[in-house]
Amino acid sequence: DNKAQQDVGRIVDYLLRPENAGREVLLVGFTDSVGRADLNRALSFRRADQVRASIVEAGGDLLLNAVNIRVLGYGELAPVGCNETLLGRSINRRVEVWLRDAA
Repeated sequence: DNKAQQDVGRIVDYLLRPENAGREVLLVGFTDSVGRADLNRALSFRRADQVRASIVEAGGDLLLNAVNIRVLGYGELAPVGCNETLLGRSINRRVEVWLRDAA
């Protein structure tokens, strides 16, 4: 949707700042707790990988040369909403962007 595209653009702009050169970007996917844990981990990885693809498409080679992007899927771990409600489950279906300084 439009908000997601705006978010991708903001992330790319941020990652292309000189102070972020060489940083590691972790795209971490999460799900709600409905379904099998192994399938949720796979789904969360696919979600995070879709975000990676959007970021790479928007940032191109310039971005790939500036930062190292990794994709992780943690499934239903670390919920931020209550999995007993529709709203809570929808909040838990997310991809977070974590930044880490290069080793």
